[in-house]
Amino acid sequence: MSKVGNRLQLALAYFVFNVKGSYAFRASFWLEVVSMVFNDAIWVTFWLLYFARFPVVGGWHRTDILYLWGLSAVSFGIMDIMFGNALNLGRIISEGELDIYLSHPKPPLYHALISRQNVVGWGDLSFGVMMLVLSTPHTGQAVIQTLVALAACTLLLIGFVVLTQSLVFFIGGREGLGAQLAEVFITFSHYPSTIFHGVVIRVVIYGIIPAGLVSTLPLAVIDGIRPWLVWVALGVGACELALARRVFHVGLKVYTSGNRITIRS
Repeated sequence: MSKVGNRLQLALAYFVFNVKGSYAFRASFWLEVVSMVFNDAIWVTFWLLYFARFPVVGGWHRTDILYLWGLSAVSFGIMDIMFGNALNLGRIISEGELDIYLSHPKPPLYHALISRQNVVGWGDLSFGVMMLVLSTPHTGQAVIQTLVALAACTLLLIGFVVLTQSLVFFIGGREGLGAQLAEVFITFSHYPSTIFHGVVIRVVIYGIIPAGLVSTLPLAVIDGIRPWLVWVALGVGACELALARRVFHVGLKVYTSGNRITIRS
């Protein structure tokens, strides 16, 4: 419990520090937040226009797509706000900046992830919350299922990003691969799961890139189709994060120092 408390205290300290740093330039802060909300809104508007023409697509309704975008946006916002270095982890490894975190007593992976915040995450978080408020049924069960679904989506996203970024340990300076795979995950998680057909594509989106689990959650929560899938997604997300952590620590054994040990205040 003492270790958990210390890690939470460190995360809170970084969160406060990063918020103050981001908000120091208020005009830029709000511009980035509003721009991200606008960007998300454009995509959702496209889907609303689509469902205005075709009310039901593969069992999906307009509310389902709003819920899906809400889940995806909130989980991405949490990653950007609380674990802002996730998408930079490959670059940190390849450029030897990991030395900075290895020189401190805190777990290097955890320390590296929480030490940065992306302002655009606040835009995703705000937009996602609005979508969930509009689409989630106003029942206690749906609220609980939504909280579980959010935890599952966040674990799946962070676990997959950390796992793919950690591949830099083994393949050298190819941090761009991790970013591309993260984009693939995000793209697939924004589309209804029922549009993907064929054994190969289903193996890819449910096994290799588990974005398909994210896109099954609206039907589980909103329409009550296989509601146990939210717990399956949560379990898979926890396993993915554990695997990512394991791969990262195995990669540390072959990590080449960049001789960039510095003191961070």
